Amino acid sequence: MHDPVVLRAGRADAADANGKLDRKALPSPEGTLERGTVYEAPRNALEETLANIWQGVLGVSAIGITDNFFELGGDSIKAIQISARLHAHHLKMEIKDLFQHPTIGKLSSCLRPVGRTIDQGLVEGEVELTPIQRWFFEQTSRTGRTVKKTGSYAVVFESELTYAELNDGESLREC
Repeated sequence: MHDPVVLRAGRADAADANGKLDRKALPSPEGTLERGTVYEAPRNALEETLANIWQGVLGVSAIGITDNFFELGGDSIKAIQISARLHAHHLKMEIKDLFQHPTIGKLSSCLRPVGRTIDQGLVEGEVELTPIQRWFFEQTSRTGRTVKKTGSYAVVFESELTYAELNDGESLREC
């Protein structure tokens, strides 16, 4: 567990209707935030990218390479956000690496380039069956049963149908 960066006294009127703390109702902290470390600027483009991402996610300016992610307000959810933003820069970060190396200076050596990006565009032409599709068709041909088209349909009726008409099968025909 990390020590809090800012300690504020609570107010009874800072609770919402559910009795939870309404952070927006609290006054802003006065003075400057002492981090306990001397600011060390990023040394290369990778550290600069990390610093910019951390600043965006944590809402803290001028993050140096020795500042601790968790002491700046980071948590597991924000770690996932960091990972997602790094992915947009074609970089991969394991969440465990951030927990083990919570500073930009140490974490930067753990980042890896994204191996490949899978195209999510429209697929046209012949496509190989997936394993589950192959299994389905093998089962169908082995049992001799006809493959039936399945799916969901929206049907609009011009008049009301009774339960009996709906169940007799004659009232519903494929278009």
